[in-house]
Order: sequence, then structure tokens, then C-alpha cells
Amino acid sequence: MKKLKEIFTTKRIILIMILLLFAMTIPNLNRPGISQTEAIVTMLCIDKEDDNIKSTATILTPGDSKTANLQMFSGSGQTLGESISNIALAIGKEMSFAQCEIMALGDEICKDGIIQTLDYMTRTRKVGRNAILINFSGDIDDFSKSIIALSSEKNLKLNDIINYDKRYFLAEKSNVELFYIGYYSDISLGIMPQLKIGNNQSDNAIEVSTSAESQLSSTNQSAGIQEQPKKYLVNDGTTNVFKNGKSALILTPEMIKKLNFLLDTEQRGDITISGVTDDLYTNATVVVEIIDKQVSKKASFKNGKPTYSIATEFTVNVEEVVDDSPERNMLRRNQEFLTPTLVNKLTEKIIADMQEVVNFCIEKKLDLVEVYKTFNRKHYKKWHKYLENTSTEDFLSGVEFKIDAKINSQY
Repeated sequence: MKKLKEIFTTKRIILIMILLLFAMTIPNLNRPGISQTEAIVTMLCIDKEDDNIKSTATILTPGDSKTANLQMFSGSGQTLGESISNIALAIGKEMSFAQCEIMALGDEICKDGIIQTLDYMTRTRKVGRNAILINFSGDIDDFSKSIIALSSEKNLKLNDIINYDKRYFLAEKSNVELFYIGYYSDISLGIMPQLKIGNNQSDNAIEVSTSAESQLSSTNQSAGIQEQPKKYLVNDGTTNVFKNGKSALILTPEMIKKLNFLLDTEQRGDITISGVTDDLYTNATVVVEIIDKQVSKKASFKNGKPTYSIATEFTVNVEEVVDDSPERNMLRRNQEFLTPTLVNKLTEKIIADMQEVVNFCIEKKLDLVEVYKTFNRKHYKKWHKYLENTSTEDFLSGVEFKIDAKINSQY
């Protein structure tokens, strides 16, 4: 024991540890950094082009400034895997999808079906199930470039814009996990917000351009070269509805707002009421802000017939008044602007909008208001007995709907 202590003195142990550390470090000295061997993908766009699959990857590359650079690379192939491999071959790096938060799918691939695409991306663990899914309408290269321009030139991130919309009556949230759950449900229904890229300016449009186009702009003007038309990214709440993994129909922003009256997800929004006349208003247009919304759903059976009751309770605040002949007391802070006349008109409009959504769902044979889910959970045996006597696609037509709404003032 004494000899061992003489051999392994403190100084010798420290020297041995230094030598071991040095030996372990030498093999890594000539290894390239991760940024030189891996391409960090932040967004992947996929669509069909002719008979091939085309994909574009937004790549994060280190820059001289504090903010990293975003660049777009594209590839095509007979399969999605081949198109992604071709991107990797072109840039000479492995594709790293650990930070890929968004998968954007074009109109053509949405029409053909996207389950094989999602299956490949999750099977190969290229993206997680929390990755946001969006549908883009327009050219795939233009869309990818516009998102890069949005981030670099306007300091706006696409996932921030989408997450903002989730809180309001504008768009329905969707990610890989939620889409899978909807696809494998008995009604096989899914939704995805749609963004449009094109040359037409409209409401909810953001002008975007690539950095290269911006740099060439002044040169082209002096040389007399015709500039490329401006591109606009439109995010207005349009939503793509999927049936059995394929695009079935497009919901307009107006229909989305009405649909959300019946769902318990989005909480904020506004409603415009025209022609309000009473002791306070004179043929006024009143904009009411929705502060909170509570939805209760009740599923019941009467003589074997299913009844679906939806009652929605709104807490609102009068936000804007356009009145040709405003009364002086309208300027008083303690004035109650939510008059009985306004409440009645507001209630009538909301119920009418909710009924319009129900009729739309019955006509299109799409259960957007969670009828199947509610009955299946609360009255499983009775519900499936009812389904035995009706078409799986047309089960909504035999359901009796009861719609109600209640308005509360914020104050």
C-alpha cells in the first residue's frame, strides 16, 4: 500500500490526467465543425411538379452578424426521399431536421394526399410530431423565398404569425400529431391553415421579395431591365379541409369565423352589427370585440334520434361606433353601450351564423362541429346503433341541432 502511494502521487495523477485529456483531444482537432458538415433545416416545403416531388429547404447558416443567414435550396426526385437527398448532394452536407418547425405543403400534393409524405418524415424521424403544418398556394420557390424575406427584411417569423392567429377567430391550428389523430379517427377529418403567395395585393397581404431581387432593383432600373413583379404573402384565415388525407374543400375566412362560434378553441375576435337604432344609436354600425367565449355541448337521444345542442356564451365590449347622429351621452365613460337593441341584433346574427355553419356541414357531409366525437364519447352504444341505420358519410343529416347564444357585457 505504501509503494502504491509513492507511485501514484498527486502530481503524477494530475500529469496522467492531462496526458489522457490531450490524447482524447488530438483526434478531434482536425474534425470540421458541425456547421461545415450539417445543413440546419428550419422549414421544408413540398409539392408536386410534373411527375416528380419537389422540395425546398430553408437552411440556417452562420453569418458575420449576430443573426444567422437563411438560404433556400431545392431538389426534385421521383420520391420525397430522393428529392431531399438531391438537396444534400447539391450543398454537400447532411440535412439536419432537429430545428425544422414548419412543414409547408403545396396545393398539388394536398390534392393527391399527404399521408405518405407525413409517414416518411416521421418514420425517418426528420421532423417531430409537433412540427406545424401549413398549406401554401402558389409557386414553391416563390413561397420559400418569401418566407426568407419575411424573416430577414421584415424581422417577422412565420411560426409567430401562425401562433398569433391561433388565439383569434382567423385560423385553425394544425401540426403533425393533430393531423394524424384526425386522419385515423372514424370520420378521417383534418384541417390546415392556407397561406397564398402571388402577384396580387389584397387585404392581409405582406409585400415580400428575395434579397437578390432587392439588390438588383437599382441596377435593373439604370440598365432599363424590366423588374420582376412584386410578390405578396396573404394570411387571411383561409383553411384547407382534408378528408381521408386529401384536400376536400377550402373554407373561406368568413366561414372560419362563423365556425369558431361553435368551437371552444379560439377566444378572441370581433363582430360588426349594422343598422342599430335605439335611444343611444341612430342607424349606427357597431363593432363588438369578443373578450371571452365559452361553449357547452350536449348530446342526447329522443326516440332513437340524436339531438346536438350547442350553447355559446360571449363576453363582449363595444369597440367602435359609426353613427351619423351621435348622442352627446355616447362620450360618457360610464355609459353602457351594450344596449338591449344591440344585444338582440348581436344574438340574432350569431345564431344565424352558427346555423349557417351547421347547414354547411350537413350539405358538405363534413363534421366540423365535433358531433361524432361528442356522441361517441357520451353515448357510445346508442350512437353506433344509430350509425347502423344511416350512411357513414351522411350521419349529420339525421341529427337534430339546437343552437343558442348568450351575450354578456365586459363591465
